[in-house]
Amino acid sequence: MKIFNVQLNSPSAFTKNSQNYLYSSRFGELSRAVNLNQIDRDTVSFRSAKTRTNKDLGEVLKVPVIPKITTNFLRKIPNLPCVYCGEPMLALSVRNDIVASAKNATGENLIKILTDNAKFFRKNKSDIVSQIIAKAHKYPDYNIQELLLALKPDYLELLENEQKEIIRNIGAKFAQYFVSPQAKKISSLFLYEATQWVNDEIGTEPFKCQVFYKELKEILKLPIFRNKRATEEILEIASKMPQSKENQSAFIVKYSRREPREIIEQLLYEPFVTVEHIKPQYNGGKTEMNNLVIACADCNGRERGCMPMYDFVDKHPEIEHNIKKQFKYLKKISRQPGKYYMKDKSELDRYISDVSKTFMRESINKIHLEEYII
Repeated sequence: MKIFNVQLNSPSAFTKNSQNYLYSSRFGELSRAVNLNQIDRDTVSFRSAKTRTNKDLGEVLKVPVIPKITTNFLRKIPNLPCVYCGEPMLALSVRNDIVASAKNATGENLIKILTDNAKFFRKNKSDIVSQIIAKAHKYPDYNIQELLLALKPDYLELLENEQKEIIRNIGAKFAQYFVSPQAKKISSLFLYEATQWVNDEIGTEPFKCQVFYKELKEILKLPIFRNKRATEEILEIASKMPQSKENQSAFIVKYSRREPREIIEQLLYEPFVTVEHIKPQYNGGKTEMNNLVIACADCNGRERGCMPMYDFVDKHPEIEHNIKKQFKYLKKISRQPGKYYMKDKSELDRYISDVSKTFMRESINKIHLEEYII
């Protein structure tokens, strides 16, 4: 956004280039190039080693052995309860199957897919799916993107009214704290352009609340807006701008412009299985199995973040019950014949024991899992 032909904020996309790094083996002179983008960050396991002879190199190397319990193994288990909220999670393969079957489905086929997987649609997504199903009855030839486009006119006005209300509230705070002519001129122009951006949703680049928030922060860095209390209050109001993760209108408007595959993936975002660090990496937590559990994307991202476990337990006292719920499910499914049957259950018992110790330590013994420690 430009004010007086000056670009106040020029957001630049962060691009992670594929880089090759040289890795030198401590077991010999062998060196090789490793592409970091090809490493599966969620493939982590206990590390043991065995010895084998590499005839090509003519030397003996120690090669890591991957045991049965890995995060990839855990992520494939269907309906595994989230370690934090206890809700059933969506395994990777199951989600891929749902997306593949729903992306081109219409009418009764689409309705059946959405209805059969209703337990995975959380929060405002359940209401959105109900709206999609209602439209699918009316327009049986429409795919899911076309159904969102049919819903968009009803929700676009609601969204724009919410956005304008927040812009007006921000304007009131500017008027309360900044009375100089220059401050009034800059803030008025910024908010006028933001309002026009909202009004032109259909004809121009869609309004993006994150871009609006960043540009507002840039403006508030100007010397004429040097008031910490006012800045905090204004940014607090701006942070309530409707976003698609929480707001039904924002989701329908935003994803009516996206491909069917992406729409289905976003509807299934919250229950998707993710790898969670009990002690956050931000605080020095390691990516090792004794510090890793499986949690849904919603709890792992929005709920947990980098919050220390002892604070997270205070906020969510039900965590201990849900941890035990996941452990019991793992033990049960590991003993059933079929795809997830394990002959050696000691590996699973050791994993559960190790993460139990980590939970107890990181929660300062607010979580009690002594019964699982071996």
